[in-house]
Amino acid sequence: MTEIQQLKLNPYDEYDLYNDYDPNLIQLSEAGIQPEDFLRDPLKSSYKWKSTASGKDTILQLMQNEAEDLVRRPITAVHGVGFTSRSSNNMFDPLNLVSQMKSTPTDTPKEVTLEDRIRNLEHQVMQAIDESCKAEHDGNFKLALQKAKDASSKEHALIQLLEQTGHADSHNFDLTNSVLFTIAHQYVTNNMYTEALNMYKAIIKNGVFPKEVNKCIFKINIGNIYAKLGKYHEALKTYRWVLDRVPNTNKEFRIKILHNIGIIFVKMGKFDDACSNFEYILQERPVMSAGFHAVVCHYLLRNVSSMKKSFQALLNIPPEITEMQNKFVIHDDVDVQTEVLKRDALSQIIQKSNREAEKNIICSANLISQYIDDNYASGYNWCLETIKNSDHYSSLSGDLEITKAIAYLRNNKTPESAIDALKSFDKRENRIASVAYTNLSFIYYLLENYESAESQASQGRECDMYSAVANVNLGNCFFAKDALDKAKEYYNLALENDSSCIEALYNLGLGYKRTGHIEEALDCFNKLRKMVNNHPDVLYQIAHLYELSGETDQAIEWYLQLLGIIPSDIGTLLKLADIFDNENDKQQAFHYYFEAYRYCPSSLTVLDWLGEYFVELRLSEKAATYFEKASLVQPEEPKWKLLVGSCHRQAGNYQQALRIYKKVMQQFPNNTDCLKLLIKIGRELGLKETNEYVDRLKKIEKSIAQQNSANMRRKNGGSSGSSSRASTSIGNDRAASGNNDKRTYDISFTDPVGPLNNDRPRTSASNKLTLHLQTKEDVEFGDDELDDDLLPL
Repeated sequence: MTEIQQLKLNPYDEYDLYNDYDPNLIQLSEAGIQPEDFLRDPLKSSYKWKSTASGKDTILQLMQNEAEDLVRRPITAVHGVGFTSRSSNNMFDPLNLVSQMKSTPTDTPKEVTLEDRIRNLEHQVMQAIDESCKAEHDGNFKLALQKAKDASSKEHALIQLLEQTGHADSHNFDLTNSVLFTIAHQYVTNNMYTEALNMYKAIIKNGVFPKEVNKCIFKINIGNIYAKLGKYHEALKTYRWVLDRVPNTNKEFRIKILHNIGIIFVKMGKFDDACSNFEYILQERPVMSAGFHAVVCHYLLRNVSSMKKSFQALLNIPPEITEMQNKFVIHDDVDVQTEVLKRDALSQIIQKSNREAEKNIICSANLISQYIDDNYASGYNWCLETIKNSDHYSSLSGDLEITKAIAYLRNNKTPESAIDALKSFDKRENRIASVAYTNLSFIYYLLENYESAESQASQGRECDMYSAVANVNLGNCFFAKDALDKAKEYYNLALENDSSCIEALYNLGLGYKRTGHIEEALDCFNKLRKMVNNHPDVLYQIAHLYELSGETDQAIEWYLQLLGIIPSDIGTLLKLADIFDNENDKQQAFHYYFEAYRYCPSSLTVLDWLGEYFVELRLSEKAATYFEKASLVQPEEPKWKLLVGSCHRQAGNYQQALRIYKKVMQQFPNNTDCLKLLIKIGRELGLKETNEYVDRLKKIEKSIAQQNSANMRRKNGGSSGSSSRASTSIGNDRAASGNNDKRTYDISFTDPVGPLNNDRPRTSASNKLTLHLQTKEDVEFGDDELDDDLLPL
């Protein structure tokens, strides 16, 4: 939906015409001064002269530079008639101008009058307004507001000067109007709506502007502010107040107000009233935006007949005058004329308006086609036939057919219908066929059918050699096949045909990055940054390139810029956290990891790092909270629950740790890590069931060893029959021997939670009792030298 239209006053410079003096209008011959030519030129340009000196004084002043140039002229081989060498004091001067010039006081300081002071202050005010407008155009809204306030302070100084000198009646109210309007407008651009509203109300309340049209303009802007604040009833009331006071002769102004009223009705959900407004506008003057909004309102009301009528009315709105209809002879070469017309500012505005009209028509067809007939295809065909029969937009039929093919892909979620529809364009005109081939290439690329994608892109390039998108698609196909040199070649061709093709420039930067050409990649992305103005993907690529090149300070700066645009981007937060973590700046790393946790509390990477961070700080209970959340995110992974138990064990909560280990054992009975932890904590607490855990661990370790041995035999292709029988006999003997198996089993491993504190509480069982409960097999496990670290990373 089109935004509320803004009405602005354009400040002007009242003294602009007095600064057009051009000294190049005075033509002086190199050989000397021609009096008749010299006197004739001032008569032609006298209306532009600002000096008040007499004609003779003016001539003498203008002759000063020429006389000095004659003195400084280099000596030539042949003397002119009447000239002597520079060493001579005699110089050809028939009018005796040099002597008069020396006697004329040229550097006498001029007295500054009151009029000069007033004029200077007015010029400063207008200059500040101009700088404010320029800053707004450049997107620097804070500077624009500051310059507007500077203009206001200078205008106050001007008013004080006029009052002090008794010239208050000669104050220029138009200048005050421009200053106040500029401040109010800059408040709006800085989203300071309350201040802007107060400023406009103060302007209207003072009543210093006799023109009713100024008051209406200020009221319109007040209504726009109400609309931005969501106060639609106040905005509607304000627009209607203005509409009642604008004469019928000012039809253009009334149409804009009615358009704003229609938009307010849409925002309020009153679609019937909005339709009435837009249809009335179409009767008064065919406006493309009003026709499109009428189609949208009837679509919201689901009125089929009205949708069709509004769509037909939209097609009857003539487009803006094309740039070639404003032909004027500038060159015999038609290509040169066309190129100049394309770069003309007015032509660019007309082209933009025509593109907007085409976009509205295609969007309207996509919108109503699914409701005006039994199915989407039939409705779209009706729109297509209507456009083909249109007097102004029949050329859009090809684009609409391609849009229909893409719509199949979007609605049916299968590419077959879209591919069949696009293949029917192979015999169309080159432009349409090239677009169809390009879309086919993209579909095949998404299906990872790179050969077909390359073939379709090549055909699209043959239909239109200057198609940038066809070259980009070809480059993408080679990029997917790791033919990076060929890919970069097509990206460069695309940029030669269209220097503003951001896809080609972005992919070219990726190609340089993939091949390790960091400087070339940075150059591409820096150019792209100026074109798209701080796009997040571009900022990330620049930051990552600096990170790859080892310039961490630059990388951090660019990541922070990206974070300023998207504060909740967890990828950027993790990048910054990793950089500071690698630089051993744990405090900064913790800050960004915690920020990532705030925005994404389910990230296992973040939870794991935060848990380890608090483990290093010996804050085991705090670490346990993050490991518990990780176990909720990944409940089938026993690692997190074991880490929670180890945290409780390090904090001295042995019973809590034991309960957690037993729960893990019930859920994962064959987990050797959990058994080893149970054995260790059981021996620390002197539990009787420790021997059961030892026996279970033996069986599991033995089963794992046998399975690994069988896998190795299958991998090596097996052995001979006698060897197999011999190994079977040995296996049976070992099985029968039972406790005669003297192999040792490793139950020691590393625990990221770390060793226990030295000041942990002692258990009630003594060392002697613990040793008494151990069997001979337990001693063979190396119980006296068990490591305090429990769980592997």
